[in-house]
Amino acid sequence: MNKNIRLTVLLIIFLLGGFFLGQSLQTAPKTPAPQVQQQQEAKQVSFMFVMDDTTLVTAELPWKENFNLLDATKEIATAKELSFETKDYGDMGTLVTQIGKRKNGEGAEYWQFWVNNEQVQTAANNYLLKSGDVISWQFRKSAY
Repeated sequence: MNKNIRLTVLLIIFLLGGFFLGQSLQTAPKTPAPQVQQQQEAKQVSFMFVMDDTTLVTAELPWKENFNLLDATKEIATAKELSFETKDYGDMGTLVTQIGKRKNGEGAEYWQFWVNNEQVQTAANNYLLKSGDVISWQFRKSAY
């Protein structure tokens, strides 16, 4: 009987120890901080303006719903104190004709933009920015 009591006490201690050990090993739910940080980072739009062979202007803007590329580009140009001109072509949209000192037509080169490394064939005012977009404005000869 004494042996049975010892085994019972030992079993209870073992079970309680396992229970408390299991409780201490349970991981707390992961904090959302890394996800929030990633979401905040993704709620940006990054811009690069290749002004010439040696000058690169970069900027970031917070992403907003229904924010088009033309308005975002104008906002950055104003903040960076760059000259900025456009021309409205009606149904075709509004095209950027000057950023900084570079004007369309100089040396048969024109302002063109790429979104996430793909050239988009629409006017800047018709392109709605997406969270995380990387925009590259380049002054170069048109392939079209």
